[in-house]
Amino acid sequence: MCLNALLKQDICEPFEIIVVDSSKDATPQIIRDKFPQVQLIHFDRQTDHGSARNIGIAQAKGKKLICLVDSDCVTPPDWLSRMVKAHQNPDIGVVGGPVENGNPETAVSWAGYILEFNDLLSRSKPEIVMHVATCNVSYKREIFDKHEFMAKKLYAHVDLYFHWLLCQDGIKILFDPEIYVHHHHRVTLNGFLQHQHKIGRGTMQVLKRTDQRGSYLAKRPWLALLLLPVFPLVKFFRTSYIMLKWRKSLAWEQPLVFPLFVIGLLYWIVGFSREALNFKDQPWKPD
Repeated sequence: MCLNALLKQDICEPFEIIVVDSSKDATPQIIRDKFPQVQLIHFDRQTDHGSARNIGIAQAKGKKLICLVDSDCVTPPDWLSRMVKAHQNPDIGVVGGPVENGNPETAVSWAGYILEFNDLLSRSKPEIVMHVATCNVSYKREIFDKHEFMAKKLYAHVDLYFHWLLCQDGIKILFDPEIYVHHHHRVTLNGFLQHQHKIGRGTMQVLKRTDQRGSYLAKRPWLALLLLPVFPLVKFFRTSYIMLKWRKSLAWEQPLVFPLFVIGLLYWIVGFSREALNFKDQPWKPD
């Protein structure tokens, strides 16, 4: 679905598609047979997200823009043209936008969507932000002349750390609500919970390295653990408020979303707490 959508982009300017893959399934053969115009970079050993993106960026021949989208996302036909238009502003270095739920049929996918992208739900107009999702983002090429894309020692939220570095360098990130993708989320309970655990760990990793909201506690593990009971309550009420403001009807359309959301939040807290007690920087292992 992802490659089919990218090949149907309504844009006059030439562009290339690069897939960096380290899967163990038939993905490489499918790309070779059905998408010969796509450049495939395949690794036999599983590669972390940051390294894979670094490799793809290094191989890109484009001189103006680098656009990133994940394999579980589907782009509308005007996705690339809107990215190009937004970058006509010379003051903007990074452009991103909303992430829609691409598989709204299950309560698990809704719970994962709300927990992972709740910060984007409340944005309805273009604005300068600190972060956008890297499954829907574009960068001016010259950014990578100075900044390596992903920190290899981080697994979850490597994009959050990278965007923080860019903001420290004065690079502006634009959120444009008209530039969106449809993201397909995990539909199994185990996959959803394990992912929330990793996101929790990744959040603490980033907070330890930055000055973002919550970093004061993250850099003082004893204090973070002392206030640990407060964290799930704050995140719960904040996310619930955003969810209800964004779509009140979801509570009765998908009645299981709320309990799954709470369970996922608990797994997030476990990951967050576990990383708070990790006093050594250990590299993440890929899924």
